[in-house]
Amino acid sequence: MDDSVYRPYPGAPSDAQQSFTARPHRWGTHSAKWDLLASPLGSDAISLSVADMEFYSAPTVIHAITRAAAHGVYGYTEVFTDFAQAACRWQRVRHQWEPHPDETHFFPRIVQCLSALLDRVIAPKNGERPVLVTLTPAYGPLLEVARRLGVHIREVPLISHPPPTLPSSPTASMTIYSTRQ
Repeated sequence: MDDSVYRPYPGAPSDAQQSFTARPHRWGTHSAKWDLLASPLGSDAISLSVADMEFYSAPTVIHAITRAAAHGVYGYTEVFTDFAQAACRWQRVRHQWEPHPDETHFFPRIVQCLSALLDRVIAPKNGERPVLVTLTPAYGPLLEVARRLGVHIREVPLISHPPPTLPSSPTASMTIYSTRQ
C-alpha cells in the first residue's frame, strides 16, 4: 500500500519519522483545541486548554484504523460483545480484576461516564448528597457535571499558597522514612 495512505493528514511523518519529538501541525484538522478554542487567538497561540493529541499516533494504530476503514461503508455502529470481552480481558491482564462482560458499559467520553456514575451508581441516599473529592485544578466539565447533579465537591488543591520553597541542594533536608521494623 502507498505510504501516504497511512498518514493521518498531509505533512504527517512516515513510519521512519515517528517519534514523540515530532510536533504535528494541528490547525485545519478539525481539532477542538486548535480550530475551535485557540482560533480566536490566532496562529501564534499556544493552546493549553484541553487534552489533545500533541504527537502522532503509533504506526500500528494508524495501520489498524486504516485497515478497519478500508471496507468503505460507514454507518451507525454499536458496541458488540467482542468489545466488552476485550475490555474485560484487558482488566484481567492489567489489574487482576475480572468484571463480567454484561457489567461492562461503553462511554465515549469521560464526562458522560462521570455523569452516569454520579447519577446512577452513587445517587443521593436518604436525602444526602454524594461527596466527590477531587484534586484541583481539575477538568472544568467534570466539576460542572457534578455540580449540576447536586454533588457536594471537596477540593484538594495541588498548589499551596504560598508555594513551598525548595532546598538549595537535592539532598538538603531529605528525610527517609521506612515502614520496616
